[in-house]
Amino acid sequence: ISRRPDAPFLFAGSGAGLFVRSLEMTVQQAAVQDGKVEPGLAALLTEAERVRRHGFTATEVERVKKDWLLTYEKAFAERRVMQSATLAAEYSRGFLEAEPLPGIPAELVMVRRFLPEIGVEEVNRLAEQWLADGNRVLLVQAPDKAGEAPPTKDALLAVFQQVRQSEIAAYVDRVQAGPLVAQVPAPGKIVKETKIPELNLTEWKLSNGIRVLLKPTSGQRDEILLSGYSPGGHSLVPDEDFPSALFASTLIGEGGLGSFDKVTLEKALAGSTARVEPFISQLEEGVQGTASTADAETLFQLVYLTLTQPRRDPDSFRSLQGLLRSAVQNRLADPQAVFADRMKEAMTQHHPRWQPITPAWIEKIDLDKAEQIYRDRFADTGDFTFLLVGKVEPVKLKPFILTWLGSLPSTGRRETWRDVGMRPPSGVVEVRVEKGIEPKSQVEIIFTGPAELSRENRHDLGALATVLETRLREVLREDMGAVYGVGVNGDIKGRPWPSYDFSISFGCAPEKVDGLVQAVFAEIATLQENGVAEPYLQQVREAERRTRELSLTDNQFWLSALEVYDTDQLDPRDILRYDELIATISSDRLRDTARRYLDAKSYTLGVLSPEKKPEAAAGGQ
Repeated sequence: ISRRPDAPFLFAGSGAGLFVRSLEMTVQQAAVQDGKVEPGLAALLTEAERVRRHGFTATEVERVKKDWLLTYEKAFAERRVMQSATLAAEYSRGFLEAEPLPGIPAELVMVRRFLPEIGVEEVNRLAEQWLADGNRVLLVQAPDKAGEAPPTKDALLAVFQQVRQSEIAAYVDRVQAGPLVAQVPAPGKIVKETKIPELNLTEWKLSNGIRVLLKPTSGQRDEILLSGYSPGGHSLVPDEDFPSALFASTLIGEGGLGSFDKVTLEKALAGSTARVEPFISQLEEGVQGTASTADAETLFQLVYLTLTQPRRDPDSFRSLQGLLRSAVQNRLADPQAVFADRMKEAMTQHHPRWQPITPAWIEKIDLDKAEQIYRDRFADTGDFTFLLVGKVEPVKLKPFILTWLGSLPSTGRRETWRDVGMRPPSGVVEVRVEKGIEPKSQVEIIFTGPAELSRENRHDLGALATVLETRLREVLREDMGAVYGVGVNGDIKGRPWPSYDFSISFGCAPEKVDGLVQAVFAEIATLQENGVAEPYLQQVREAERRTRELSLTDNQFWLSALEVYDTDQLDPRDILRYDELIATISSDRLRDTARRYLDAKSYTLGVLSPEKKPEAAAGGQ
């Protein structure tokens, strides 16, 4: 329903659970455009009434059963690497909510035993109980806007009566049979193989030019993570087409793949863990995906379809435009969003590609142009690199890679990203925004400028951020008692131009902003003058060793690290030499890093404060 151009709501959902520990509840909720509460409520009630009168279909129930079984099978396969927080939460529910705790192995046995016996009839009986008329609460939340009063109680109750008296047809479950790919393409070949034994990394060069990097990990998660990328992105698109380019992957992704539209594709993938999403970023275009080992071929089929057989859906496009319009209107009323927009404008010096999204900006998005850009970006995959990390067995994946990646189109086009000329400001820039009524201010201090990209420089800046965050937390929160927390982050990037950014952020009472900003710069000056005491250095070393120890067991870390080292043209073997960087942490090194990057004569200060109350007129109340 939400994909229709005239959708009565922006999104909606239904669920059941505990309201409090002794009381269950069923919830239907929807987000609607301003002034559309009654139509949205009517649509929500109509679907609930449809279920109550006609029930669910057998095919709907079977899809849910597939997904339910998949959830337990995945939990069982990964039971030895379950997060401690997940276990703690389950134990808490066992004591506080009397939830049985038989353990995943026993739960999977029960699910396999009883799930096949659950039929559509008993599901519909339960739905009828959940959707009863009694004990209902209707809650409407709406922005306080001049001239837009919320609906009255009588108007809302009239919607209930209207739905009860309406004719409602049974739901027709639209599905599509057949394979995802109608015709299997001719496979490619491996023309070159390279190995990096230290990383257990294999690189294949395919006959169409594609590079494939395979990194098996020792973790026990049954997952394959995929990332494919190619240089270019929307940097190669003219400024006037930028709005369409920015949303091209989203718009075309909503259309479906091959012969399947978005809805039938989601139904066809019931019971499968394989998912793939395209993207077009500033400097690259590509795909990201994940699957279990059992769904590996489906993963590669989805990649193939995403790059070669995208679909467009005009109805979804119009629906997305409506969603964006509502989001923009709400964003203009959100103090944090307005502050973020003003900071972005300042940090990009009002570059045309980094301006806040406005209603007029949304109208520039063109579906035809978005499709054209999407197809152009993925027309030639000969310069693509695909990373595969996790439970990766090259021998087993080889047939899928040759068939679905080796057959992708390659035209010999050679291109790279373009520097569109965005640069941060120099000197001291202040951005002060007064928005909202909450008696709280948000402060951001951002240092930026040119930098030489190297793993050593990147590590130095990250270590400096860790130390400074610890010191500012002690000074601003523990000594001065003026903030709840402080965030400090620093990084160096090599593209599109070698540069660094270093940010400090905190929230505080409006009247304490200036004093806290002075305290921050005083702490920076102390660090630049005296360096860092040994206890803080030891904390950083220990924290980095522990973080790296955990990271090396995480598939997402390996995927991200290999992609960064590849795109930055660094030696990936250095990933295993992190201890060498930790050993370089010293007081003098961090002092020099602070002097190099934290220039008190070049930074941007942003302050969000509540709107000032107008003073009462003389003699007034």
